[in-house]
Amino acid sequence: LFACPSWISAGIGLLTLPLTTTLLDPAAYGAYFFVGALGNLVTGIACAPFVYLLAPSWATANDAARSGLLRHACLWASGIALGLALAIWALAEILGATRLAALGIAPAMLLLGLIGAVLGPLWFAAIEVATLENRAVTFFVGSLLQLLGGTIVTLVMLFGFSAGPMALFWGQAASAGLAWLAGLVILGPFLVRRESSTPKERYLAFLTIRGPGQFFEQAKGPLERLWIGFGAGTHALGLYGHATVYGAFLYGSAGAVQRAARATALSEARARAHDMPVAAFATRLQQYGLSFAALAMALLGDEAINLLSNGK
Repeated sequence: LFACPSWISAGIGLLTLPLTTTLLDPAAYGAYFFVGALGNLVTGIACAPFVYLLAPSWATANDAARSGLLRHACLWASGIALGLALAIWALAEILGATRLAALGIAPAMLLLGLIGAVLGPLWFAAIEVATLENRAVTFFVGSLLQLLGGTIVTLVMLFGFSAGPMALFWGQAASAGLAWLAGLVILGPFLVRRESSTPKERYLAFLTIRGPGQFFEQAKGPLERLWIGFGAGTHALGLYGHATVYGAFLYGSAGAVQRAARATALSEARARAHDMPVAAFATRLQQYGLSFAALAMALLGDEAINLLSNGK
């Protein structure tokens, strides 16, 4: 159940791609990838502390301490995300709408992308808590709702309302809103409890020791896409972004298996299953799956991509 949402997401993307590419060209996807890179930059930096702040103390903390850790982490992440989003919007205002228009990006596209980024931290925290608590069913339902909701809104806006490239951004905003609601459901029992004080030393340690490396790691991919967008244009970024989607599907699937293995390993560790057979099997499945998928793409990738994208 932890792994299925990533596989379903990949399947939905592959099924809808032949439909969306009948009306959208690489430049439209390039604008979407450009704004998405800004959103990923905001959310990635804001959510970088979650694993470091929550995981080490979660197993031994009582309910009040968990509530304190979670509440403080969510407030910090949401505040950072909001600050970064406002800074990007202010920079866009300074550059002017003409510069964005040259990239094929309307102000409404940027606004929807930044709103989605600000809503993101709550779902990222929910993912961490669902993994630590081994709440696979809740995670699966929340992930499935946002995947289906975003896809339906995108298709309705594209074919029903002829929204053009804006359909991608409406779908992304709908998915972000549903993810926020799902995160609220998962985290609600912890957020309503009376919290204990959370030592500020842990935040300071993260910002000074672990933080810089985490920040640069999260920023690397988005900054690369922004550089391509500014330097080569959104058409080139659309082609590049589409090419990386297939690798992202593979890495996302591998990460989903790893997330499931992590939750299983924690459960097996609590049960003192020292050989951890299920977690070991999941690791082997991840490696074999990546190998076979890479081989299939090497042999059939050109034909598959040409067919899925209507030759674009």
